[in-house]
Parts: sequence; structure tokens; C-alpha cells
Amino acid sequence: VYCLPVPLPRTDNRQPITAPMTVVPTEEHLAVNGVRLFTRAVGSGPTVIVLHGGPGAHHDYLLPQFDLLATGRRLRYYDQRGGGRSPVERDVPVGWREHVADLDALIAHWDAAPATLLGYSWGGLLALLKGWARGSLWG
Repeated sequence: VYCLPVPLPRTDNRQPITAPMTVVPTEEHLAVNGVRLFTRAVGSGPTVIVLHGGPGAHHDYLLPQFDLLATGRRLRYYDQRGGGRSPVERDVPVGWREHVADLDALIAHWDAAPATLLGYSWGGLLALLKGWARGSLWG
């Protein structure tokens, strides 16, 4: 888990803050650990995986503000199992261990190790649980 420096757009009080780039996301569903996870990517550069709050929510409420962070990096969002556009059947487990396993599988699929994670609310806890479950929080 790394801290992410956030470059904020410069502005004066007369100009609204706008996205410094044209955001053209790519979206797809990926089969991971027996479920299909909706993913969205925007930007280019080093990968940052964005973990939304919840559980059971979706990443959409982070948009468009978080896309401002895509300058100089590639943001990868996903709807966690059981939330948003990643629904699961009632009998499919959705505990923290499954969420960590899904995150591990996505990191491997995206060849993003060591991962830079940006978590909001439950997503911050998920980032910590990932580090704790793997025996290392830092590095």
C-alpha cells in the first residue's frame, strides 16, 4: 500500500476546476475466481487500482472527480463482487477473503505488482486487509 501524491489543477477564483485531459475510459468484464467483475480504466502511466467503498456499492460515485488523478497514471477501477455491475448469485461468498482474492487476481491479470492501491472508505480497509492477509502491509 502506497500513498499517492495528488497533483491538483491550478486555478484562480474566477475559473472552475476542469479535467486537465479528455477522459476516454475502457470498460470490460473480467472472469475472476468464478465471478465476472466489471472494470474501467482511464489514463496512461503507472497503474493505480482504485478501491471503492461499500461493500456492495459500485465505483460510479467516485466519478468524475477521481478521473482527475489519471494525469500521468493509469487508474483501474472495478466493481467488487456483489456490487454495481458485478452482481453475484445469493449463494456466492462475498466476504473479505473473497474480496482480497479477487484483488490479487486482478493485480496478476493486469501485471500490476507491486500494486499501488487507492482506497475510499471500505476500499481503504480492503487495501489494509490485502496487506495483512499477505503478511506485508508495505513494500
